[in-house]
Amino acid sequence: MANQKPHAIVFPYPYQGHITPMINLCLKLASRNLIITFIPLEFNHHSISKAHDLPADADIFTGARNAGLNTCYNAISDGFPFDFDRDGNDDL
Repeated sequence: MANQKPHAIVFPYPYQGHITPMINLCLKLASRNLIITFIPLEFNHHSISKAHDLPADADIFTGARNAGLNTCYNAISDGFPFDFDRDGNDDL
């Protein structure tokens, strides 16, 4: 157990202004030998992928993993369809 690396599980707040700084923090921590698991909402994953023009089988940390950083990425559902108006219903 003494040889295990620290592992951070990151759930970014689901608004765009919070996701990019959280990604940068995760990359910084991963570069310091931490294992990072980043878990955005599927809706935000779709937005991130579209904004960064990522292929369907890639995520924002694909390049980091290819560079040897220990990062995992797993989008989860918020229970709403993609066309649900999240901005108009933020009081739910």
